[in-house]
Order: sequence, then C-alpha cells, then structure tokens
Amino acid sequence: VAGGSGTLLRSLDGGETWEKDKTVASAPNLYAIEFFGSDKGFILEQGNVVLRYVGAKENA
Repeated sequence: VAGGSGTLLRSLDGGETWEKDKTVASAPNLYAIEFFGSDKGFILEQGNVVLRYVGAKENA
C-alpha cells in the first residue's frame, strides 16, 4: 500500500498485519506501485520519478 509523504506499508503475512517500510521514508508522494513477487517492484513517485524496490533485508 502506498500513499502520501513516502508512506509504503508492507505485509509479510498475506495482509493480516501491516508495517511501515522505512526504506522509502524520504520519498515524496507515491502514486502507483507494481510488484513482481513479494520483494521486487516499481513505485511511481511525485515528479514522474520511478523507484525500483527490492525488499528490505531487515525489519522495517
């Protein structure tokens, strides 16, 4: 789940619980996300910048 002020939430248990992923904490507004598996994806942020996401290696 993506949102304003660099908010990216992730779930490691199929959506039962969610936690904030701190790897994109400095990003501005996030507009679209597309994932290919559980830990690889792309995020469109403000200004048409595309971020590549590779899952965090540690707890968020």
